[in-house]
Amino acid sequence: MHQTDQHITPELLEREFSLPTAATRLDFLSRRDNGDAAGDAAPDDGDDNWLGFVAGETSLDVHESLELLALGEVVARKAHDSRLIGIRAALRGGAGWSEIATALGGTPEEAWDDFTGSVAEELDPDAAAEARELAGERPTSGRTVSAARPGPAAPPPPDPGPAASPAPATRGWRRSSR
Repeated sequence: MHQTDQHITPELLEREFSLPTAATRLDFLSRRDNGDAAGDAAPDDGDDNWLGFVAGETSLDVHESLELLALGEVVARKAHDSRLIGIRAALRGGAGWSEIATALGGTPEEAWDDFTGSVAEELDPDAAAEARELAGERPTSGRTVSAARPGPAAPPPPDPGPAASPAPATRGWRRSSR
């Protein structure tokens, strides 16, 4: 087992590795471990030749296991950071929320909510205002609204009359009885 003066953390590795390097190292470590519960560490033949691991049955040692965990977090964080950049670029290019949602594997509403949440947390006030303007209004029920490509306004629903209209729902508000 390796003893180090410094613990392996995502913050430490994030400064050390670019996304491609972190992903490559993550892939290497995950392929090296055979998942055997016996916990046989990789043979130490004194050689730095990684091809020696291809034929052998190995498990990661504790240090490598912790590195694998931290690298997974680094890759996830860096990938998440690229989401805001990608959505802004897609909106500037004219993509609608339906297209963006498809690329993200979600709904237009979820994509818009995630984007506007990230904008508020990660951008300075001027950039955030520009990004909110670029985002347009929140899409609803599959209808996408994009500042880059506004669609025609939907016609209002037919009015069923005053007897059929319930009082409007007020989320989080209570009617006062006077």
